[in-house]
Amino acid sequence: MTLTYKVLAQGQLSNVAGVLLTVPAGHQYIIKQIRLVNATGGTNRTVQLYVNGTAAANSIYPSTTLAAGTLLDDVGTITLNAAETLQGVAAAATEITFTVCGLDITI
Repeated sequence: MTLTYKVLAQGQLSNVAGVLLTVPAGHQYIIKQIRLVNATGGTNRTVQLYVNGTAAANSIYPSTTLAAGTLLDDVGTITLNAAETLQGVAAAATEITFTVCGLDITI
């Protein structure tokens, strides 16, 4: 078993719900930090994050507003097993960046 703390995923949210990361076979991810950044100059944007699907029951961030020029840090713990996903969507494409950090456990 190998344990590695690292950036698990990084990019920009789309305005259509999509997969941000999928845990590969033989691995388990323990997400320790999710950072969302609204780098726009003057526009507030809403974001939503989900685990294993985009139904309301899968939401871990229900329609959260990020003010322009701000960030949101979540330091909770989310455990994902092989083939499980983290998904997200923003009100506008390419305006919210995300960074997901945590532990990659090779089983």
